[in-house]
Amino acid sequence: MRGAIQYRKARASPWRARYRAPDGSEVSRSFTCKIDTERWLHGELSKLNRGLWNDPSAGQATFTEWVEAWLPGLDIKPKTRAGYESLLRSRILPAFGPVELRRIAPADVREWIAAMADEGLSASRIRQARQLLGTALGTAVTDGILGRNRVTGVKVPTDRPRQQRFLDAHQVAHLAHTAEQHQPGAGLVIEILAWVGLRWGELTALRAANVDPLRRRVSEAATEGRGQLVFGAPKSHRTRTVVTPSWLAENLGVHLADLDTHALLCTAPKGGPMRASNFPPRRVDPYPRRRPHRPGAQDA
Repeated sequence: MRGAIQYRKARASPWRARYRAPDGSEVSRSFTCKIDTERWLHGELSKLNRGLWNDPSAGQATFTEWVEAWLPGLDIKPKTRAGYESLLRSRILPAFGPVELRRIAPADVREWIAAMADEGLSASRIRQARQLLGTALGTAVTDGILGRNRVTGVKVPTDRPRQQRFLDAHQVAHLAHTAEQHQPGAGLVIEILAWVGLRWGELTALRAANVDPLRRRVSEAATEGRGQLVFGAPKSHRTRTVVTPSWLAENLGVHLADLDTHALLCTAPKGGPMRASNFPPRRVDPYPRRRPHRPGAQDA
């Protein structure tokens, strides 16, 4: 018999149900009432028959123990891994690290999200943290450690759309000229980003050999994580070709004349790959945001 109920006298919980798990081990639980014992055993056997049974002891691992086993096995980019580790270290592990997986409840997740919102954390960052927690617990569900994902259905604050600034052709030219005055070569970076549509990592990894007078094939990108640059496949994992305007192709031809074919197209001020932290236009802004005009204020 796969399951059985036993009555034991002189015990606080005299009714005991037990059954044999798929791995051959015995699972048991005691109750004070016979009807509760029967309901529990019926539910467990039903899960076994439908293939939905989970080992009750598996969920006893803490979230930290689970992450230490789960994270190294993910096939993700170095930058993505660094972002995951940052969220885990700063937001998720302080709240759920010592908690057993089976003890994490939807109410706990809601309180966690509310606390981050009260702290003033941005909606996008809260959403990223919730998504990562849900991904980790979702894998535990897939592996049969949990019966369901306790993050599913828990909502996060709504993102407030940020006001975007868009430059016309003349403003792009002005920005490129201002950047070039601040650092030689920075103007070309602005023009490529504005007119070709490369991602920052693609431009950072672009080499002279990847450029011809009219077309450029992007086969490599650079990402930054933990202060280190890593060269690899683009975000889409596919090589792509982008077209440059003829006037920009001429400028690129002049720039390429003195470069070795394996040299980076654009470099940092002291050589080497560019990084967002050492790119001048992040400090040079010829078009600062205007403060809203206050009624009654005297015009200058």
